[in-house]
Amino acid sequence: MFKLKSCIRRKTDSIDKRFCFDIEVVERHGIVTLQALSESNRRLWLEAMDGKEPIYNLPAILSKKEETYLNEAGFNFVRKCIDLVEVRGINTLGLYRIGGVNSKVQKLMTTVFATKAPVDMNLDQDTWDNKTITSGLKNYLRYTYTHARTHARTHTHTQRYARA
Repeated sequence: MFKLKSCIRRKTDSIDKRFCFDIEVVERHGIVTLQALSESNRRLWLEAMDGKEPIYNLPAILSKKEETYLNEAGFNFVRKCIDLVEVRGINTLGLYRIGGVNSKVQKLMTTVFATKAPVDMNLDQDTWDNKTITSGLKNYLRYTYTHARTHARTHTHTQRYARA
């Protein structure tokens, strides 16, 4: 028998499996990841163990507010991610749904957005797989302070194309 220290729902983009949650017990060192049979089953497990929702924090590399604005490095990163995904397989099943390994995504973000990294840095397609690239792209867009596409811009572009 174990004494439960914590139970937290696993972030969907942090693991390749669905319906997961992490538990930590007093008698063992580290976190144990468990997988429920379904979403409703996971909710029952979390309820039974007084489980919590994960806390979404900014990645350490994008922790300052001025670093979360869209800038040249950010646009470059978005463009290169999309180019790599289009070259390697835009039709890959679950391309944006299945998350990459969190440690690889963090390494990608750290490499691209490091203070000494060049603004026009190339992404090596042999180093990064599609899941890592798409997860990095989603994380970057999720944490940007200004959204890439505002309603005003969308409306302006829609009117421009409607006249053409």
